[in-house]
Amino acid sequence: MNPFRRRVTDSRNKIRVVPPPNWTSDLDRMSKNADSVELMRLELYGTKKGLGVRVFYAVLLGSGFGGWIYLEGIKYIGPSDMLAVISLSLIVGLGSAWGFYRLSVRTVDSFRLDYLMHESKRCICCGYDLSGLHREEDGCFVCPECGGAWKLYSQAEIEKLINTQSKC
Repeated sequence: MNPFRRRVTDSRNKIRVVPPPNWTSDLDRMSKNADSVELMRLELYGTKKGLGVRVFYAVLLGSGFGGWIYLEGIKYIGPSDMLAVISLSLIVGLGSAWGFYRLSVRTVDSFRLDYLMHESKRCICCGYDLSGLHREEDGCFVCPECGGAWKLYSQAEIEKLINTQSKC
């Protein structure tokens, strides 16, 4: 199994592998014409900028900060204590690179993903249209193409669930 593929758990607690979105198409997340499956996959995978871009900018930022601290350290401390200057510049450089890298990773908004699945009534794994299928006894729509089981509710059922939960 590919470790770079995202995995989701369907409504029957089985792990499903979701293929990545088509990174070559310029999808606008707010566009009404965008494919709903691609939007769901973009929401799951996060930003279009990959690992290489994030690492590149993190190294660029870290080396910039580290170099600046090194030059300032030489100016104020002088060459007499080079170990302290180099250590401080390395700590600042690596810390800022790691901080930028971690902040550039966007977490998955599961509520947005659920909303997109309920609105489109499509399987996130294969893109099959689930709107014409019948609901199983456990309330799941089973995708005939990949076998994923998803609990999808209509707008009236969602409002009923919200009203019953708010009264508790």
